[in-house]
Amino acid sequence: EISYRLLKIENDFRIDRDNQQYITEKEKRMGMRAGLRQFKRACAACKQVPVSLKSTNCDVCGNF
Repeated sequence: EISYRLLKIENDFRIDRDNQQYITEKEKRMGMRAGLRQFKRACAACKQVPVSLKSTNCDVCGNF
């Protein structure tokens, strides 16, 4: 319970910081793709592991 609350507080803080920087949804998706590529993780939506930073039709890690 305590760990969950700490993670929730951290997440809320990061979201607030993102909103202060006026980061667009396009930029967030681009960052998501870069992170997935760097850590060789599959996207939760399209189930693909990005091998390039080229945009795709995915609404989570593409469309930028």
